[in-house]
Amino acid sequence: MRTARRRTTLIATTAAATAALVTAGLLTSVSAQAAAGCQVAYSVASQWPGGFTGNVTVTNLGDPISGWTLRWSYGAGQQVSQAWGATATQSGSQVSATNVDYNGNLATNGSATFGFNASWNNSSNPAPSSFTVNNVACTGSTTPTTPPPSTPPPSTPPPSSTPPPGQQPSALVGWATQNGGTTGGGNAGTTTVSNASGLTSALNATGAAVIRVTGTITCSGMLRVRSNKTILGNDGATIVGCGFNISGDRNVIIRNLTFRNWNDDAINVQESATNIWIDHNSFSNGYDGAVDIKRGSDFVTVSWNRVFSHDKTMLLGHSDDNAGQDVGHLRVSYHHNWFDGSNQRTPRVRFGHHRERRRARRGQLLRERRRPVPPR
Repeated sequence: MRTARRRTTLIATTAAATAALVTAGLLTSVSAQAAAGCQVAYSVASQWPGGFTGNVTVTNLGDPISGWTLRWSYGAGQQVSQAWGATATQSGSQVSATNVDYNGNLATNGSATFGFNASWNNSSNPAPSSFTVNNVACTGSTTPTTPPPSTPPPSTPPPSSTPPPGQQPSALVGWATQNGGTTGGGNAGTTTVSNASGLTSALNATGAAVIRVTGTITCSGMLRVRSNKTILGNDGATIVGCGFNISGDRNVIIRNLTFRNWNDDAINVQESATNIWIDHNSFSNGYDGAVDIKRGSDFVTVSWNRVFSHDKTMLLGHSDDNAGQDVGHLRVSYHHNWFDGSNQRTPRVRFGHHRERRRARRGQLLRERRRPVPPR
């Protein structure tokens, strides 16, 4: 295969290395009688020249609320460009982040987490020094806003702000939204795995499942991933030495994982697998492809991933002589991936219909293009 020219593509990843600032804040209630209080955790999850990814968790310490807006100001010219799990806008130095549909209700001790991408000036990226929620200054204590009610509180708490297991923020775009959409494990129960045997068993099980990966898991070879799975990495979740093989299955989501030193491929999508979403992962120092999509697979979105210190990045289409299986399939969207100094296949495209967003150099984002690629 010919070597692709080096190029850099914008991405912000949810990498595990975290520089955190935890700040307490006051949270107001929309009810007539309320005690208000909250805690806000702000962290920089990943940082690179000119950009960074931030994570924020709002925990309600007071009475239940319905609807929240978190505000903070930057002191060094940082600019938020995109958010997930919240709707974020910026005016001057002030950022406003408002809940989305699934995390607006915060029960007592309930929390909501969202992330964002932003730019910085490469000389300083200080964390915000204060927050407000619903226009009330953060104090870190619970404060009665009116006299307590004369009747006891309801015995049943309001719904939690945490989405059902497997439900994702509405950030999926591109081909994986087609053909019935990609929901992974949906509302299935969550299984947390922390070792190779547990991960192998959970991935290969029949039926829908949400699989939470925690810690560093060392394994080898390719682990088979069956249909209707959501695989989510907790902070710092890392897969070392092995990769995931989605072969002929469908409806799989892989998010927030770090893959390192795999001995085959990191993620291999093949044999007419459909409706796959590969999002916010990082890949480095592997043997073969980071993300290979081939052999008639279809309706795939590859978004917000970072590949660095690695040679063969992303392959679309098995080989030049596999047109019989691939033509009319391989509909893949490459969306905001960062090829950080990788050598080739950024991506290497055969036969497919693809959508990608590229940049020729840092600071110059080119328009999104959608075009069929003819056989060659």
